[in-house]
Amino acid sequence: MPVSQLNGDLGACLFGIMSLCKKMLLIFNRFCMRCLSLQTNPAIFIGSILSIIFLLVETEAHADDSVILEGLQWDSPIPRFRELGIEPVSLHQLAEQKIVVLAHSERSLNVSFGDDRKSFDKARIISAMTVIDAPVDKVKAVVSDYKNYTNVMPRTEKATIIKTFEKHQWVEYLLVFKLPAWAIKIKYLFRYTQEDNGDISVQLLDGGGEAGAGRWEFIPLSGNKTLLVFSNWNDFENSGFFFRAVIKSQADFKTIVPVVSTTIAVEAIKKQFAQTSLPHIPQVQNRVAPNSKKKLPKVPDYNESEEAAMSALANFGMVFVLHPAAEFSAANKPVKVEYVSVIKKVNAGKSDISKLVTNFDGYSDLISQIENIGYRKTNKGFETDWYLKLKLGPLVLPMQYSMDYVWLNEDCLYFYLTEGDLESIYGVLKWNSLGSEGLPSLFRYTLAVSVGDNLPLALKILNKIPRQSLLSGIFMGTVLVENQSRWLEEQVLY
Repeated sequence: MPVSQLNGDLGACLFGIMSLCKKMLLIFNRFCMRCLSLQTNPAIFIGSILSIIFLLVETEAHADDSVILEGLQWDSPIPRFRELGIEPVSLHQLAEQKIVVLAHSERSLNVSFGDDRKSFDKARIISAMTVIDAPVDKVKAVVSDYKNYTNVMPRTEKATIIKTFEKHQWVEYLLVFKLPAWAIKIKYLFRYTQEDNGDISVQLLDGGGEAGAGRWEFIPLSGNKTLLVFSNWNDFENSGFFFRAVIKSQADFKTIVPVVSTTIAVEAIKKQFAQTSLPHIPQVQNRVAPNSKKKLPKVPDYNESEEAAMSALANFGMVFVLHPAAEFSAANKPVKVEYVSVIKKVNAGKSDISKLVTNFDGYSDLISQIENIGYRKTNKGFETDWYLKLKLGPLVLPMQYSMDYVWLNEDCLYFYLTEGDLESIYGVLKWNSLGSEGLPSLFRYTLAVSVGDNLPLALKILNKIPRQSLLSGIFMGTVLVENQSRWLEEQVLY
């Protein structure tokens, strides 16, 4: 089995976990009612538990077989990334070894359905990009080899070309995600169109929500390389009931889920051109924690050219930079870290940000997931205790951990986990002014999160999520940047 499939498709995994929670709640409700009516006889209790295990063995979700494949009049609602006016060469260095993602600002999309059109408000397009060391024609050949996606895209068990007509192809995929005693199978039906400008547009016809669309772009770079861009949008508002409930309780998932799934798709193509089948894990430097012999990894930073590229992208939304896996030595053992940077422009100056980001008293009002924060000022920064409640639909999952913050300079805070339900957190919060008047500022978190085995029982299922370090870093960074940037602008304004 290819390495990419071992990574897993995060979108399918999250769908599976949400469906599992829903199924468990329904079965548990019936189980409780039965126990109450029969006064919890031990034999009935054991029988009910066995019934739960049996019912969770396998489930299947699939596309509607009645979908009509005809009707070619469809204009993709996904704009070309090139139309943003950002010079591809300026992104070359930033995206050379990394995956760069732009979560575009929300907009309205008009999507055609044959002769009908429908408007979707607050739609957020996600564009993931990376540099591939191969010419455009070779990269495009891999992307358009849909039947081979079973060997390219994670968790794709079957790919069937249903129909080919002129420049269009209809392809059905079967995705499978397995839990220890349970599996979910999902069918998707897509139409791919070879556009006259060289792009490949994608239309979701069945299998997930009312509508979905994507676009692959292949931008030539010097040295016979290609900037590959995949832009994607899905209609979450018309997804299944339980997933809508989760989105309602964790609105950030509307950004997080497509960011991760779009990233994994681009990463899967990039891996097909890797020079070796073994992942490259660069070493990172260590730093020593203040008043301690504990070794900490040095968080990656960016040069002037990379910061200029991030600033240009941040004009159009929130930016993510996903670094390749790295490792550092702690207690003579290698520790793997997977850094994610989340960047946004804020209309606040450096001095205001420096004062407000350490105002921990306001965090519980600012971020819905935070129940409370305790903090103590130290000679070099702060010691903090975080108490969180994560809501997934009707489920409320508690979590707590402690972190130390250390000032590296007046506009940079290093933070790391000291104890708690997570295995590790290492990161840097940094901000720098843009423009002659100090406004706006480029505000960013760069962090690596490892879930580990210390989770409470209710959260153990998170260890079943493929690429949980990637998901955790994007989740934490998104929640912090989205909420803090909004709060910073409100505080400065008033």
